[in-house]
Amino acid sequence: GHALDWAAVGGSTRRAEMVLVFMPSLLGSAAFTFASYVQVAEVTHSFNVLRPPDRLTIGYAVGLLNFVGSSLFLVASLGYLVQDADHEELAQWEYAVSEWGVRFTYGVGSACFFIGALVSFQEISPDDMDDDDA
Repeated sequence: GHALDWAAVGGSTRRAEMVLVFMPSLLGSAAFTFASYVQVAEVTHSFNVLRPPDRLTIGYAVGLLNFVGSSLFLVASLGYLVQDADHEELAQWEYAVSEWGVRFTYGVGSACFFIGALVSFQEISPDDMDDDDA
């Protein structure tokens, strides 16, 4: 994208790429993972978000899907850091990291966010959709 174009203008392509592309992805993923953790902790009223609550709710399902999706995005962002600077030819292990560590985890994480958004519609009551309050 455009960030890579800017990175090429900056001289040291790998360093600029790290600053403009990889680090924002990593920091953003870490922030979203923390926010999702807090969301699940709020729903479960416990800091142990891996232990399901006594009563499963839609809010818990959405929070858990967001937490899993955010965690997968974080794993994918970390996958960028293991590649060598030369992007012309990838070694077999780099290709595997690119396919499974980055693309697959971004894909599954995106599916978690999408399913969580669809499930969220169940919590919208007809009263929430009233335009009279606006």
